[in-house]
Amino acid sequence: MTLGNCTLREKQAATSLGLLLGVIFALGGCGQRNPLERLPVYGAVALASDEKLSGSITFVPAEGRAGPAATASIVDGRYQFDAENGPTPGPSRVLVKRNLPKGALSLEMAKEKMSKDTAAAEKAAKAKTAVEKAAIQNAAEEEDAKYDKQFRSDWTFTLDLSADKPYQHDFTLEQ
Repeated sequence: MTLGNCTLREKQAATSLGLLLGVIFALGGCGQRNPLERLPVYGAVALASDEKLSGSITFVPAEGRAGPAATASIVDGRYQFDAENGPTPGPSRVLVKRNLPKGALSLEMAKEKMSKDTAAAEKAAKAKTAVEKAAIQNAAEEEDAKYDKQFRSDWTFTLDLSADKPYQHDFTLEQ
C-alpha cells in the first residue's frame, strides 16, 4: 500500500527514526555537567591594607585536571568573567599579578637599595664578633623583607570553584 509518494514501510521507518532521535536528544541532557562549562566568576581583589589592586587574575585547572585557563583584568580592585571566558568548575590554581604604580621601582630607589645592601655588607665585614655580624645581617634581612613586601607583585593560591551559584569570589591578599 502507498500513501502519497511514500510506502507505508518508509513512513514507519521515518517515524521510528524520529522517535529514536527524540529519545537520544532527551537523554543527552541527563548526567554530568559539561566538563568544559565556564563560570561567570566575579569579585574584588584588595591588599590587607585595603589598597585596591590593578593587574590580572588567572584561574588554571589544578594539577591533574584538564581544561582551559581563564584570565581577566583587575581594574580598581574588581574583576569579572562571563560564561564564555570564565574558569571551569573544580579545583583551580589562582594567580594574581599586581601592576605596580608607575615609577614604583625607579632607578633611584634601586640605587638606594643597592647602596644600603653594600653598606650592610661592608659593616658586616668589619664586625669584630660573630654576634655583631649576625645582628647586622638580621637587620639587612629585615630591611630586604620590608622592601620586598612593599613591592610584592604576585600571589598564588588554590580555590575550589563550585558550578553552583554564587559566583562571587573576593580575595584579600597579604602584602
